Amino acid sequence: MNVFEACRLLDVRRVVYCSSRSIYKQEPQGEIPETITEDYPKAPGHLYAASKVYMEHLAEEYNASYGLECIGMRFAETFGPGKVKYGSRQGVGQMIENAMSGTVTRIAKGGEQRDEYIYYRDIAAALVSACLVKSLRHRIFNIGTGTAVSLFEVAKAIKRAFPSAQIDIGPGLDFSGTGV
Repeated sequence: MNVFEACRLLDVRRVVYCSSRSIYKQEPQGEIPETITEDYPKAPGHLYAASKVYMEHLAEEYNASYGLECIGMRFAETFGPGKVKYGSRQGVGQMIENAMSGTVTRIAKGGEQRDEYIYYRDIAAALVSACLVKSLRHRIFNIGTGTAVSLFEVAKAIKRAFPSAQIDIGPGLDFSGTGV
């Protein structure tokens, strides 16, 4: 709110902000649709997601009331150098870093779980595009590849790039252990 208000007061024309795909209704593992569009049902299940929904509503209010052009970006699962998942969950970034360093990756289950991933450089390109685009028909965007891939497929791609990579993933879903 402080950023939107400061931009309004300083006559900034456009704000590009990062929302999250965590705002979407969480489906049980294995039932997640191949493609989730911007109008997919929202049902934030935790405070972080609820704060993102609130921010989106606030952005719409600032646009309607003050003409502040607010563009929201909801990113697919991100990966890139230095991104290591918290706790015991090993994400794609960790798998890549392990392959590069010769460290074995072991994930007990979840090889069939599908998700959409986006590299940091592609996120940066999307943010720059949102800042520079002349006109818009929409103000909120899902940013990703549009294609969900399984953890098995990710491991296979990593092994193509790093043939000596040792990646052991068990079958099934829910590699992160969230129970969703």
